[in-house]
Amino acid sequence: MNGRVRSAFDLFSDTADTGPGSPAVEAGDGTASYAELRAMAERLAARLDGAGAVGVAAGGGLALSVCLLAVVRAGTTAVVLAPDGPRGRESTAGVRLDVVLTDAGDRGEWPGVPHWDALVAASEDAPERYALPAAPSGTGADPVLVVPDGGGALTLRADGLAEAVAEQAGRLAVPAGAAVDPWREHSVPGALTAMLAAWSLGAVVRTGLPPAAAVAVDREVLEERLTVFFRETLGDPGVGLDDDFFERGGHSLLALDLVFRIYDEFGLELSAQDVFEATTARRLAALADSRAHGDDGDYDSLVDEIASLSDDEVERMLREL
Repeated sequence: MNGRVRSAFDLFSDTADTGPGSPAVEAGDGTASYAELRAMAERLAARLDGAGAVGVAAGGGLALSVCLLAVVRAGTTAVVLAPDGPRGRESTAGVRLDVVLTDAGDRGEWPGVPHWDALVAASEDAPERYALPAAPSGTGADPVLVVPDGGGALTLRADGLAEAVAEQAGRLAVPAGAAVDPWREHSVPGALTAMLAAWSLGAVVRTGLPPAAAVAVDREVLEERLTVFFRETLGDPGVGLDDDFFERGGHSLLALDLVFRIYDEFGLELSAQDVFEATTARRLAALADSRAHGDDGDYDSLVDEIASLSDDEVERMLREL
């Protein structure tokens, strides 16, 4: 394994040596100290020994943290997958996968390729089925990290990943113990390198936790800001208030990016699934507003009621306005 890629894990491990009990991850799917996170990553890396390429479809903060450190430690090629993308041995990046790592929320099938719950595979008592086939496709090639980036994919080889982590650490420049939300970077490559950089500094990666309090905001302002977030996330300045997020090139990883932007500015907790259900800025603003006022059920009922109306009923209602 290339030493420069290992240096990202070594820097994390140095922090674990000096402050093993310090928090490393505080996320919606779990928390871990530096010592606990290292132990999980080491166990998962051992299970990945000999793998040529690993798909990473874990969306949770702790699960993703364990996966990221494990693949860097194991020296395998890792392909970060959009959970709603094609499922099979051949990834969207054209890489043949030996195994796919998911989080506990993934209930789908991955035809032709083993898929593991990352946190279960990283546990001390993982079931026997969490083992690679006798002859994985490992080639010994220079490991890379393949990450979705806008409408395409960014490939970070050993030296590129090390440089990106060093640059991120320089930009973050936070003291040990400070909380870092990697999704402030507003891109998947930036978030992953920010996680590695935060650990090199002794910081705690904190993401996906409920806000202390939501910011009160006017619906019109919320619609305007969400339209801006749609444009920035998709890299498309032409996206409008009623344009569909997924029809304009979005996928689940970008949806996760979007909801973290909303959380960061307004303290409103949404999920990627909410974006799937409210696919325009207008509808997502309505959902966020109703969620902030505690009337989520009324919103859902209203949407169902509108969807059930016939064309004649809609036309009659509009005439009565």
